[in-house]
Amino acid sequence: MKVHDAASAPTLVARIARHRTPLGNQNGASISAIGLAARRRAVLLLDPATQRADIEQPYDIVAMMLMFTAFLVGVFYCLDALHGERRDRSILFWKSLPVSDFTTVLSKAII
Repeated sequence: MKVHDAASAPTLVARIARHRTPLGNQNGASISAIGLAARRRAVLLLDPATQRADIEQPYDIVAMMLMFTAFLVGVFYCLDALHGERRDRSILFWKSLPVSDFTTVLSKAII
């Protein structure tokens, strides 16, 4: 995985989420003035807890999508780093140390 690919994945998800959320809203999480008065009246009729939940829901969905994408990018980046070490044979250096493989992988994960 190249560095620019890893950096562009969350940006791509954010652009998609901006235009369309999984709930089917055409405006996504972007701010739209179309129908604002009717939406404001509908929200004011709800109790405060439901108001808060309805307002937060699109933002929570977008945040979860971004966190999941960042997690996947991180996993694949780490796997590529470990595979790269194996490919350039620097793993032979780690194998020559008097520590277990678990300790070696743990030290790489901490860094």
